[in-house]
Amino acid sequence: MLPVTYAPMDAERLSVLYDHYRDSFATLQRTRAARDRYLYLALAVLAVALFDFALPQGFEVLVADTLKSQIPFATALDVGYLSSLLLFLLLGFAIRYCQSALAIQRQDACLRKLEALLSSHLGGAFSPEGDAQIDSPFFLEWAHYLYSFLFPLLLAGFTVVWTYRQTPASWRSSTWFDDVATAAIVISIVIYLVAFQRQDRRTRGTGTARALS
Repeated sequence: MLPVTYAPMDAERLSVLYDHYRDSFATLQRTRAARDRYLYLALAVLAVALFDFALPQGFEVLVADTLKSQIPFATALDVGYLSSLLLFLLLGFAIRYCQSALAIQRQDACLRKLEALLSSHLGGAFSPEGDAQIDSPFFLEWAHYLYSFLFPLLLAGFTVVWTYRQTPASWRSSTWFDDVATAAIVISIVIYLVAFQRQDRRTRGTGTARALS
Protein backbone atom coordinates (compact mmCIF):
# COMPACT_ATOMS: atom_id res chain seq x y z
CA MET A 1 0.00 0.00 0.00
CA LEU A 2 1.34 3.41 -0.99
CA PRO A 3 1.80 5.95 1.82
CA VAL A 4 -0.97 8.51 2.16
CA THR A 5 0.04 12.09 1.48
CA TYR A 6 -1.77 15.17 2.73
CA ALA A 7 -1.94 18.72 1.44
CA PRO A 8 -0.07 21.37 3.43
CA MET A 9 -2.01 22.81 6.35
CA ASP A 10 -1.81 26.31 7.83
CA ALA A 11 -0.91 26.86 11.47
CA GLU A 12 -4.45 27.70 12.59
CA ARG A 13 -6.00 24.59 11.13
CA LEU A 14 -3.11 22.51 12.46
CA SER A 15 -3.75 23.92 15.95
CA VAL A 16 -7.43 23.00 15.70
CA LEU A 17 -6.49 19.50 14.57
CA TYR A 18 -4.10 19.09 17.49
CA ASP A 19 -6.73 20.31 19.97
CA HIS A 20 -9.10 17.73 18.52
CA TYR A 21 -6.43 15.06 18.91
CA ARG A 22 -5.73 16.10 22.51
CA ASP A 23 -9.44 16.03 23.41
CA SER A 24 -9.88 12.67 21.71
CA PHE A 25 -6.92 11.23 23.59
CA ALA A 26 -8.32 12.52 26.91
CA THR A 27 -11.67 10.91 26.07
CA LEU A 28 -9.93 7.63 25.31
CA GLN A 29 -8.13 7.73 28.65
CA ARG A 30 -11.39 8.36 30.51
CA THR A 31 -13.03 5.48 28.67
CA ARG A 32 -10.13 3.20 29.59
CA ALA A 33 -10.50 4.22 33.24
CA ALA A 34 -14.23 3.47 33.07
CA ARG A 35 -13.57 0.05 31.51
CA ASP A 36 -11.05 -0.78 34.26
CA ARG A 37 -13.48 0.37 36.94
CA TYR A 38 -16.26 -1.89 35.64
CA LEU A 39 -13.75 -4.73 35.34
CA TYR A 40 -12.79 -4.43 39.01
CA LEU A 41 -16.42 -4.12 40.10
CA ALA A 42 -17.32 -7.25 38.12
CA LEU A 43 -14.34 -9.08 39.65
CA ALA A 44 -15.52 -8.06 43.13
CA VAL A 45 -18.96 -9.51 42.44
CA LEU A 46 -17.38 -12.63 40.99
CA ALA A 47 -15.26 -13.04 44.13
CA VAL A 48 -18.40 -13.05 46.28
CA ALA A 49 -20.14 -15.35 43.79
CA LEU A 50 -17.16 -17.73 43.86
CA PHE A 51 -17.46 -17.98 47.64
CA ASP A 52 -21.16 -18.76 47.24
CA PHE A 53 -20.31 -21.29 44.52
CA ALA A 54 -17.62 -23.10 46.53
CA LEU A 55 -19.26 -22.98 49.99
CA PRO A 56 -22.97 -22.24 49.56
CA GLN A 57 -23.93 -23.22 53.11
CA GLY A 58 -21.06 -21.33 54.67
CA PHE A 59 -21.89 -18.29 52.54
CA GLU A 60 -25.51 -18.25 53.64
CA VAL A 61 -24.55 -18.67 57.31
CA LEU A 62 -22.03 -15.83 57.09
CA VAL A 63 -24.48 -13.48 55.39
CA ALA A 64 -27.31 -14.41 57.77
CA ASP A 65 -25.15 -13.84 60.84
CA THR A 66 -23.94 -10.50 59.48
CA LEU A 67 -27.47 -9.34 58.72
CA LYS A 68 -28.78 -10.42 62.10
CA SER A 69 -26.05 -8.44 63.86
CA GLN A 70 -26.79 -5.29 61.86
CA ILE A 71 -30.53 -5.45 61.11
CA PRO A 72 -33.00 -6.41 63.88
CA PHE A 73 -35.63 -7.86 61.51
CA ALA A 74 -33.14 -9.77 59.34
CA THR A 75 -34.42 -13.11 60.65
CA ALA A 76 -37.33 -12.78 58.23
CA LEU A 77 -35.11 -12.21 55.20
CA ASP A 78 -34.39 -14.94 52.66
CA VAL A 79 -30.63 -14.99 52.19
CA GLY A 80 -31.10 -16.85 48.92
CA TYR A 81 -32.26 -13.63 47.26
CA LEU A 82 -28.76 -12.22 47.68
CA SER A 83 -27.59 -14.29 44.70
CA SER A 84 -30.28 -12.61 42.58
CA LEU A 85 -28.96 -9.23 43.66
CA LEU A 86 -25.41 -10.28 42.73
CA LEU A 87 -26.61 -11.38 39.29
CA PHE A 88 -28.37 -8.06 38.79
CA LEU A 89 -25.17 -6.17 39.69
CA LEU A 90 -23.13 -8.44 37.44
CA LEU A 91 -25.50 -7.78 34.54
CA GLY A 92 -25.10 -4.03 34.92
CA PHE A 93 -21.32 -4.18 35.24
CA ALA A 94 -20.99 -6.58 32.30
CA ILE A 95 -23.04 -4.38 29.98
CA ARG A 96 -21.16 -1.24 30.95
CA TYR A 97 -17.82 -3.06 30.57
CA CYS A 98 -18.69 -4.23 27.07
CA GLN A 99 -19.85 -0.76 26.08
CA SER A 100 -16.61 0.78 27.32
CA ALA A 101 -14.43 -1.81 25.57
CA LEU A 102 -16.16 -1.24 22.23
CA ALA A 103 -15.95 2.53 22.69
CA ILE A 104 -12.19 2.19 23.20
CA GLN A 105 -11.87 0.40 19.86
CA ARG A 106 -13.84 3.08 18.03
CA GLN A 107 -12.03 5.96 19.72
CA ASP A 108 -8.63 4.42 19.11
CA ALA A 109 -9.33 4.01 15.39
CA CYS A 110 -10.22 7.70 15.19
CA LEU A 111 -7.15 8.63 17.21
CA ARG A 112 -4.88 6.69 14.87
CA LYS A 113 -6.18 8.65 11.88
CA LEU A 114 -5.52 11.93 13.70
CA GLU A 115 -2.02 10.75 14.63
CA ALA A 116 -1.24 9.86 11.03
CA LEU A 117 -2.48 13.25 9.86
CA LEU A 118 -0.48 15.17 12.46
CA SER A 119 2.62 13.09 11.86
CA SER A 120 2.48 13.76 8.14
CA HIS A 121 2.54 17.52 8.76
CA LEU A 122 4.88 17.67 11.74
CA GLY A 123 7.21 14.79 10.93
CA GLY A 124 9.73 14.07 13.68
CA ALA A 125 8.26 16.80 15.88
CA PHE A 126 5.23 14.58 16.56
CA SER A 127 5.50 10.99 17.76
CA PRO A 128 2.24 9.03 17.75
CA GLU A 129 1.23 7.45 21.04
CA GLY A 130 1.20 4.02 19.40
CA ASP A 131 4.93 4.21 18.64
CA ALA A 132 5.68 3.76 22.34
CA GLN A 133 3.98 0.35 22.31
CA ILE A 134 6.26 -1.43 19.86
CA ASP A 135 8.84 -2.41 22.51
CA SER A 136 6.66 -5.16 24.00
CA PRO A 137 4.07 -6.12 21.37
CA PHE A 138 3.51 -9.68 22.62
CA PHE A 139 2.58 -8.64 26.15
CA LEU A 140 0.36 -5.83 24.90
CA GLU A 141 -1.45 -8.22 22.56
CA TRP A 142 -1.91 -10.66 25.44
CA ALA A 143 -3.24 -7.92 27.75
CA HIS A 144 -5.51 -6.68 24.96
CA TYR A 145 -7.17 -10.06 24.43
CA LEU A 146 -7.23 -10.80 28.15
CA TYR A 147 -9.18 -7.60 28.76
CA SER A 148 -11.38 -7.68 25.69
CA PHE A 149 -11.97 -11.33 24.88
CA LEU A 150 -10.96 -13.85 27.53
CA PHE A 151 -12.45 -12.06 30.54
CA PRO A 152 -15.96 -11.62 29.02
CA LEU A 153 -15.90 -15.23 27.84
CA LEU A 154 -14.99 -16.53 31.30
CA LEU A 155 -17.59 -14.23 32.86
CA ALA A 156 -20.33 -15.68 30.68
CA GLY A 157 -19.24 -19.27 31.38
CA PHE A 158 -19.02 -18.78 35.13
CA THR A 159 -22.41 -17.05 35.26
CA VAL A 160 -24.11 -19.96 33.51
CA VAL A 161 -22.49 -22.56 35.79
CA TRP A 162 -23.19 -20.52 38.92
CA THR A 163 -26.87 -20.02 38.02
CA TYR A 164 -27.30 -23.70 37.21
CA ARG A 165 -25.60 -24.67 40.47
CA GLN A 166 -27.87 -22.51 42.62
CA THR A 167 -31.15 -23.38 40.86
CA PRO A 168 -33.35 -24.90 43.59
CA ALA A 169 -35.18 -28.18 43.22
CA SER A 170 -38.48 -26.39 43.81
CA TRP A 171 -39.43 -23.23 41.91
CA ARG A 172 -39.21 -19.96 43.79
CA SER A 173 -40.12 -16.41 42.80
CA SER A 174 -36.51 -15.34 42.16
CA THR A 175 -35.66 -18.29 39.90
CA TRP A 176 -37.12 -16.69 36.79
CA PHE A 177 -35.18 -13.49 37.52
CA ASP A 178 -31.92 -15.44 37.85
CA ASP A 179 -32.52 -17.18 34.53
CA VAL A 180 -33.43 -13.96 32.72
CA ALA A 181 -30.44 -12.07 34.18
CA THR A 182 -28.08 -14.91 33.22
CA ALA A 183 -29.49 -15.07 29.70
CA ALA A 184 -29.12 -11.28 29.38
CA ILE A 185 -25.49 -11.48 30.49
CA VAL A 186 -24.66 -14.27 28.03
CA ILE A 187 -26.50 -12.62 25.11
CA SER A 188 -24.86 -9.26 25.81
CA ILE A 189 -21.39 -10.81 25.89
CA VAL A 190 -21.98 -12.83 22.70
CA ILE A 191 -23.13 -9.69 20.87
CA TYR A 192 -20.15 -7.81 22.26
CA LEU A 193 -17.66 -10.50 21.17
CA VAL A 194 -19.06 -10.52 17.64
CA ALA A 195 -18.82 -6.72 17.43
CA PHE A 196 -15.34 -6.80 18.94
CA GLN A 197 -14.04 -9.32 16.42
CA ARG A 198 -15.56 -7.43 13.49
CA GLN A 199 -14.06 -4.14 14.60
CA ASP A 200 -10.71 -5.81 15.30
CA ARG A 201 -10.57 -7.35 11.82
CA ARG A 202 -11.62 -4.07 10.24
CA THR A 203 -8.91 -2.17 12.11
CA ARG A 204 -6.22 -4.69 11.25
CA GLY A 205 -7.34 -4.68 7.64
CA THR A 206 -6.69 -0.95 7.40
CA GLY A 207 -3.24 -1.32 8.98
CA THR A 208 -4.06 0.88 11.98
CA ALA A 209 -4.27 -1.83 14.61
CA ARG A 210 -2.44 -1.65 17.91
CA ALA A 211 -2.83 -3.35 21.25
CA LEU A 212 -5.32 -1.62 23.54
CA SER A 213 -4.28 -2.35 27.09
